[in-house]
Amino acid sequence: MYDLENARPKDYPFELEVHYEDDDLAVIFKPAGLVVSGNQYKTLYNALPSNLKPSKKADCLPSPLPVHRLDKATSGLILIAKTKLSRIQLGELFEKRAIQKTYSALVMGKLEGSGKFESLVDEKEALTYYESKVIGRSIKNDYLSLVELKPVTGRTHQLRVHLSQAGFPILGDSLYSPKNKTLKHKGLFLCSHKLQFTHPHSNKNILISCLLPEKFEKRLKSENNRWNKYHSV
Repeated sequence: MYDLENARPKDYPFELEVHYEDDDLAVIFKPAGLVVSGNQYKTLYNALPSNLKPSKKADCLPSPLPVHRLDKATSGLILIAKTKLSRIQLGELFEKRAIQKTYSALVMGKLEGSGKFESLVDEKEALTYYESKVIGRSIKNDYLSLVELKPVTGRTHQLRVHLSQAGFPILGDSLYSPKNKTLKHKGLFLCSHKLQFTHPHSNKNILISCLLPEKFEKRLKSENNRWNKYHSV
């Protein structure tokens, strides 16, 4: 939760993908490389007013507020509160783990099937369910796998740590990948592509999903082409 309820955004004119919006809340797509909030000008928070309609409700917030975060390097869907009540209600849903977030990651190595990662992250218990399939070959990493991840807890860098601990670091992860295998200058291949929750006002089940960024498919195609070229010699 961000303590920005009475702050004034700096009106950053950056076009965002809006996947859902009503008078209470919205769901937008945050591109990789954009921070959610902070002292800098180019933030998601500063871009929200020019992308969302003002709420007509009496308790509308001065500016729409993100109610959770994604790392700067991670792309994906983010819930936005437009009223004071929805901010509180959405925060309570997160505390109760009643909002399900689904991520996809392109990882190094041959990871197949489903299961769970359960270990300490920042000395706290952390749990992530996963389902994975091998989808490509790589000269540097031998195999690439596409993993769908459903975190139950919300520790800092939880997914990145869990995959690294299991021996399948996320492609482009400069923090948790072996230095000799880190893919540089291509960004992190991690995206929050699905949100499911009960609308705090209407009580309707809301399921929002989006396509993975194009770079996932482009990277996979590039890695496969290099593999095939090398092994055809």
